Amino acid sequence: MTVFNSNVLFEIKESVMDTISDRDLLRKKLLSFNSDKKSAEDHLIAAKEAQSILKEVARETQSEIEEHLSNIVTMALAAVEVDDPDIPKPPEFVVKMVSRRDGTECDLMFKEGDREQHPFDCSGFGYVDIADYALRIDFILLEDEYGEEEIRRTLILDEPFRNVDSKLQFKVGEMCSMMSKELKFQQLIASHSGNVNIAADKTFHIVKSGKISKITENSS
Repeated sequence: MTVFNSNVLFEIKESVMDTISDRDLLRKKLLSFNSDKKSAEDHLIAAKEAQSILKEVARETQSEIEEHLSNIVTMALAAVEVDDPDIPKPPEFVVKMVSRRDGTECDLMFKEGDREQHPFDCSGFGYVDIADYALRIDFILLEDEYGEEEIRRTLILDEPFRNVDSKLQFKVGEMCSMMSKELKFQQLIASHSGNVNIAADKTFHIVKSGKISKITENSS
């Protein structure tokens, strides 16, 4: 017959109760861990879905900007086309958003036939000046459309068409007038070309003699 000391039995009982208590505590911790894990997994899935949505929105926005820039500049270039064998047709303007150097950059290209190249590598005749002019307008339009504050559609330029071929100057004036009316844009342009100025709503002739400038206004 085996006789157990009551103190030993008590210690064994205490040990078992402690073990059961530790087990229950571990179970609670495991349940809490699993709950946290599930919550983290749900957040990760939601974050990936949000990231996917943001990427899609970014792609759509970039596509809209590409089309916006291409359309405005191509419209301006097409407006100066002349029927002259010595003057090549204006190139098509192409905009591409590309991922480069851990960011997104905008490539601006002229397309002549099947070849795309940098505007400065294309034929001259001032088409780069016209594209630059149209881009300035479109950047303001984009800021007005996507910015938080209302932008005044006014553009001030000093000799923006200095490199445009003389045979295209009168078409440039018509193009500026067309852009103002189509896009509801006010333009203040300083130019020495009478062919550019002839299409303006108002012209101011400035003659400087010494330190004195004389200004005369003509309305068309």
